[in-house]
Amino acid sequence: MIKGIFKVMYTLMYNALLKINLFVPRMDRYSTIGYDQIIAYSAKAAGIPENDMRATMDALMEAFDYFVTNGHSFKLDGVGTFSLSANTKTGDPDAEVCVEGADAISRLRINFLPDKSLKDICANLSIITETENPENLRPLTSAMLRDVVVNDTKIVDNTEYSGLGVNIKNTNVLRVYGYNLPNVLPVTLIGENFSKEVRISSNRSRTIAGATIPMTETGALKSIQVLGKTFNITGDPSATDISSVYYGEFDVFEGAILPSGTHELVATGNSLDGAELLVDGVAVPLTHASNKRVSADVTMTGSTTGEAHILKIGSQTFNVVVTTLEKFASVRSLTANGISVPNGSSSPVVPGVPYKFVITGQSLNNLSAESIVAPASAVVYNVYFAPERATFEVVFGEIAEGDTIKIGPFFSVGLSGGNPSQTVTSIGGAANGGTVSLGAGTQTLAVVASSQLTQAQIKTEGGVTVTGVNGNNISVNVSGNGILRVYDAENDALTIFTLNITQSGAQVQQYTITAQSDSAETGSVQINNGTVGANVTYTGNEGEKVTVKAIPAQGYEFSDWSDGNVNETREVTLTENMNLTAQFTQA
Repeated sequence: MIKGIFKVMYTLMYNALLKINLFVPRMDRYSTIGYDQIIAYSAKAAGIPENDMRATMDALMEAFDYFVTNGHSFKLDGVGTFSLSANTKTGDPDAEVCVEGADAISRLRINFLPDKSLKDICANLSIITETENPENLRPLTSAMLRDVVVNDTKIVDNTEYSGLGVNIKNTNVLRVYGYNLPNVLPVTLIGENFSKEVRISSNRSRTIAGATIPMTETGALKSIQVLGKTFNITGDPSATDISSVYYGEFDVFEGAILPSGTHELVATGNSLDGAELLVDGVAVPLTHASNKRVSADVTMTGSTTGEAHILKIGSQTFNVVVTTLEKFASVRSLTANGISVPNGSSSPVVPGVPYKFVITGQSLNNLSAESIVAPASAVVYNVYFAPERATFEVVFGEIAEGDTIKIGPFFSVGLSGGNPSQTVTSIGGAANGGTVSLGAGTQTLAVVASSQLTQAQIKTEGGVTVTGVNGNNISVNVSGNGILRVYDAENDALTIFTLNITQSGAQVQQYTITAQSDSAETGSVQINNGTVGANVTYTGNEGEKVTVKAIPAQGYEFSDWSDGNVNETREVTLTENMNLTAQFTQA
């Protein structure tokens, strides 16, 4: 009787739960992986003998026993934290003597708190049923997608990939990285004019799936769909992305000065396979071609006064000048009082105002004070030339039509009449080009000028901002060191006053960045266009932006940085001491 009642109740409950879909899906679990299997897998993944891995694992377990049993928490990054806790006996409230100390412990247990990265694995699981993967040898119930890589480029959703190797070519290498991937993984490629499903195979450990995908379709790749996730791609992925070009020992950039003759031209970057090299519109045979590097022997003629040539690598063009001079300098950039002044441009200057010129480039130590040709009324002083950086200062007199300032035979800037509509004698008690020290917060600077200034005339840099202009006073907010510049009311290209502001009592935090190559044989590194070597360092102020470049050696190509960044030339902001290693692979 009772058995029959329970049977009826069970049937009713089963049908009710089925209707409202309250059954909980069960995760298929495979066999438990034992110690020897973990050793074998880990040794293969780390590329070390199994005996070494076994010794390492045994030492790890000994450390675990020692620290945990002595009351310490034991943290494994990427896994979690183990700690010891105790259950106590339930005491009798009416007892005359309470149980205390070790006698109160009834049982010890080990707690485990998973690491955030381990929780992320669970959060990113893609649950797929067996019917959705009929070609799997077994149902996939816990696949995790880690990275999608196309032509050596890691794809991140909704990111612009102009020239990062995701353009549709005749062949494309597609790789998917993850955990417990299906033996055959379907991937959908969606482009401007096509939708293509491909099926790629996984390796034995089911952590990498990859294949070479032939493409006959045309148009840019717009999205990738895999394991229920979609990666959208914006921008023009068919562009060529070049991070560095060398012609012999010389850097190639827009306006570069190069030696005549035949030299090896090497371009590195991304999406370079299939890129043509043209010199003045004529194709040059390549001696090496890969996704990250192309090279060729290039011949260009020159003269003592310079001969113009056009280099085109893929979609990028460089106008260069070739010279027969044995000693010359190649100027990359020039600034006057912090304002960029391109070669061949015209710059307004104010008579009597000191201008500091800063030059960056290559072989600048081939120049000297005699290489600077300024108008007769100008005074040039504090001249300094180093291989990659040069500085000098100039005070101009009256500027005549056609006046120029030249730096070497190939760089010149026209000078326009700098007669401002107003003059500024001092700000904050300091003359033009001077420095004042101010406390943090809102401060007031008194102005002595021929006419009142407006806030639109004033621009600041660094830790200084203008909050208002009232009569002959400027209100500024100071949060660090900075620069205040005043431009002429009728000519906003003409700087009439520059004031350096330092925050009194401010401690400038400095950090050091160390860049190195994985081996002196595979490549070198460079920071801020400075020394090239296998290990270089640079120390700068907090918040300073620093450019770091990886330079592959002959026969090698750049892979990635130790922090996962894949850009051969990258910009980092100094917020802490940093160590970066450039990793190279054989071309």
